[in-house]
Amino acid sequence: CAVQGFFFTFGIYAMYSYNAMLCIYYTCAIALKMKERDIRRLVEPTLHLFSFALGIAYAVPPLFYNLYNPSGWETWCTATPLGCAGDDGINSKKICVRGELRAFQQIELFFSATTGLFFFIVITALIMICARVVKVSRQYLVIVKVQELMPISVADSMHRQRKKSIMERIRKNHEVT
Repeated sequence: CAVQGFFFTFGIYAMYSYNAMLCIYYTCAIALKMKERDIRRLVEPTLHLFSFALGIAYAVPPLFYNLYNPSGWETWCTATPLGCAGDDGINSKKICVRGELRAFQQIELFFSATTGLFFFIVITALIMICARVVKVSRQYLVIVKVQELMPISVADSMHRQRKKSIMERIRKNHEVT
């Protein structure tokens, strides 16, 4: 039961953490326009380490406080074993001391705070990415409109080269978006 609860808890919180870290990765690539080489060297190892460490940090403390108890349909962190909370309408007379309530409450608070942090990371990353995409799209539209309004007689070789360099810059900005 404890092993199943450990791996279940580790998997759930490592998954949530990886989702948030993936949002940070995309924010670095799209919104902050970091080079792939820099992301691989600086950001990616930190993201993997953080996700793995957070999964372990969530899964280990309930082992020490005996908080992995069956909850009827899965192994999860509950302060009391099945049948001790009076959820079946009958208060059991058996010993229901497994797990420390104070530790359960602290871990539950930590779970809630980290879930809120993940939510904040995802929303902030999405806003930053959307702002970057909108900015680049507006730049592209302005340049396209300016090119459409240019008379053909103005489009000599010098202007063509300048237009080409501007379009290359726009395409380069769109590579990551």
